[in-house]
Parts: sequence; structure tokens; C-alpha cells
Amino acid sequence: DALLEAMLALRLKADKTLLMRTIAQANAIDLAGFTPALVNLFERAKAAAEQIAANDALSADDQAVVDRAQRDLADAISGLALSV
Repeated sequence: DALLEAMLALRLKADKTLLMRTIAQANAIDLAGFTPALVNLFERAKAAAEQIAANDALSADDQAVVDRAQRDLADAISGLALSV
């Protein structure tokens, strides 16, 4: 078990830098004044992004998953901005 854990720890981790920046940007948004439907879409994208950001098991092989979550959250943020 220790050998397996050591081998898994050596795998390259997925780069979550941009995802974390986008989550921080999302956390700074005041949702007052937006329609419930837009807020719902935003909150779902944010929750999914946060779940992926918290997953330490994601490797470089999973980078597309991280990138997709970042794009989805960025799109949700843009959707809020376009509705103003």
C-alpha cells in the first residue's frame, strides 16, 4: 500500500491555477439583482468547479476535466455580466 501511494503521489497533478482564479472571481460576485434562473446556473457551475478543484486525485491526464470546469464557470460569470 505504501509503494502504491508513493507511486500515485509521483503522478503529475492537473494544473488548477486558472480554475482557482476563476473560482475566486466567482466568489467576489454579488448575486443580488440577477434572476433566479441565472443565479441557479451560476451556482451549479461554481459548485461543480469547486468540487473539481478539491479533487486531489486529478492528474495531468484529467486536465481536460479541469479546463472544462473552468470554462463552464467563466461562461456562467459572463452570462451574469451580459444580463446586466
